[in-house]
Amino acid sequence: LNAADLAIAESFGLQLYCGFNNRIPGVDLMLALCKLAEEKSLTVGMLGNPNTDLAAKEFYRLFPKLKIIYALDNPEADRLIQGYDTLRYVDILFVGLGHPKQEKFLWSCKLNIAHCPFRVGMGVGGSFDMVSGKRKRAPEFFQKLGLEWFWRLVWEPKRFKRIFNASVIFPITYLFSKFH
Repeated sequence: LNAADLAIAESFGLQLYCGFNNRIPGVDLMLALCKLAEEKSLTVGMLGNPNTDLAAKEFYRLFPKLKIIYALDNPEADRLIQGYDTLRYVDILFVGLGHPKQEKFLWSCKLNIAHCPFRVGMGVGGSFDMVSGKRKRAPEFFQKLGLEWFWRLVWEPKRFKRIFNASVIFPITYLFSKFH
């Protein structure tokens, strides 16, 4: 994450504590990139979870001229990323393998730029689930208040530790670092 060419402020906490004026949720950035890809005739590749194929179908519905070269779910993606140079070249690659696997994969591609199968790579986490309709996105009211984390906690209580770290531990750590 620290070596990314572009890191976006996706969460409300980062926006609030780091003083950013704007934030863009990853799913919104992914959709904006798909729209741009459609307009500029760029190619897209998708590696990810079991809902990758469903997300690709939704992308085609939203962006009928989008050129998706591949949409591989986890088992296929796991086999191919071992030798990522076997992936077909695309302009934009969305990787939804979960943290930290997707970041490690993107980093390995950056280190081996000669074999890099894309121009722009983006870790999308659970965005394929949201685009495919398999996971509900927080209502706009929650989004505007920066409470997507609470929405996810209600629907996915197993994420408690991760959400607690991001929503409680991170802000406290940040505040202490300001006074230290």
